[in-house]
Amino acid sequence: MIRNKVEILQKCRKRKYLTEINNNLDNDDTGQDDNLEVKPATIPAPVEDEVERPVVRFESGKTQKGGTCLWFEGYRYTKINGNYWRCTLRGCPANATIVNEDENGMSGTIGLKKHVHLPEPHKQEAEVRRQKIKDRVKEEPRLKPTRLLAQVRRSAPDEAYVAMKSGNALRAMMRRQKKKILGNVDCTVNPQLKWIFI
Repeated sequence: MIRNKVEILQKCRKRKYLTEINNNLDNDDTGQDDNLEVKPATIPAPVEDEVERPVVRFESGKTQKGGTCLWFEGYRYTKINGNYWRCTLRGCPANATIVNEDENGMSGTIGLKKHVHLPEPHKQEAEVRRQKIKDRVKEEPRLKPTRLLAQVRRSAPDEAYVAMKSGNALRAMMRRQKKKILGNVDCTVNPQLKWIFI
């Protein structure tokens, strides 16, 4: 019963739509349908108009997830697709294109759109120091966290010291690195377990 009513309504709507189209065709002398939008023809710009951009050298770094990021004059770029990289600050339209990649690093061009924020070279320094901590933990997982943090923070500039985050956050980062290397080992003894000796 409901299905029949729905079918009747659909047929009525189709008829109404078709009668409107027929009326438009009868009134139209040109023979073109008003429902179709015609886009104006566009001519592509010649290749010579493209602005010549200088090739610059990027410093490579590591992201928190272990991927590669690029640094240039205090601005950080992450990979979007293939050779295209974008600024890591959300809403910043700046981008970069990699032209050449070799064992020493990457070189490429900076996009035409400018950054909407100031450069942050202290974050690059902090990222390098955090990466040093991770590498040292991989080499010596039994090293005391306070001793390692003191070594890394000793010669850090004030801005980089602040950008490295708190001591607790760095200790948690070291703990996660150790867990990756050694595994999740629980050394506590549960007194409720019954030991069975064979």
